[in-house]
Amino acid sequence: MKTNLEAIRQEIQGAIAPAGVTVEVSQTGSQLTVIFNRPRDKTVDFTALADQTVDILNRQPLGRINCVKFYGRKTGGTPEWEYAEPLSPPPPQAVIPKKLQTGLSEFGQRFQFYNQTVTAASALAIFFMLLLGGLFPNSKWEYKTVYVRAETVSSNAYPKFSAKEVSLVELESEVEKLGKQGWELVDSFVEDETVHPNFGNEEYVTGLQPNVRPNRVVLLFKRKTWF
Repeated sequence: MKTNLEAIRQEIQGAIAPAGVTVEVSQTGSQLTVIFNRPRDKTVDFTALADQTVDILNRQPLGRINCVKFYGRKTGGTPEWEYAEPLSPPPPQAVIPKKLQTGLSEFGQRFQFYNQTVTAASALAIFFMLLLGGLFPNSKWEYKTVYVRAETVSSNAYPKFSAKEVSLVELESEVEKLGKQGWELVDSFVEDETVHPNFGNEEYVTGLQPNVRPNRVVLLFKRKTWF
């Protein structure tokens, strides 16, 4: 990036004009040279002028310039004061093509529109939730108990002692049916029954035997009622 030396000179000159000093600016490679020319009959604080100038230069995009050399002298004379200092100007700004700028602008407008739409939808949802809460502040829960009985799956010489089990198909059917009606399954458990009393009578099975089998599964449901 080419440095506009004349623009820099004019800005420095305007800032230090009250001191009655004229400014010359030149560039050699990465060094900027600034010469302060004071009137022959006036004493000037060149150090203060240099500090003021450095502040100005550090706000300028100076390209590859990274240091400044100052000279102070009487107008037309030889230097009677000199000073050097590194610079830290702001990095050059990236140049964004006009087409890309247009695309970014359109994207920003669309994003703002979508954001406003989503925000409005969220606000509307919250409003209806608050409205329902105000209309039905005393909502209650209702409960339902469903029993699914076990069926005999095998028989032996003593039918009433046969094995039983609960149908998973029937269980799933009940849960799905009630779920569509708004019921939520909150708990379930199995109720067992005694199978082999072991009374010592030949009618009964004697010896050590499993003594229980499933009788039924109990399903507990709940759902909220607004009335």
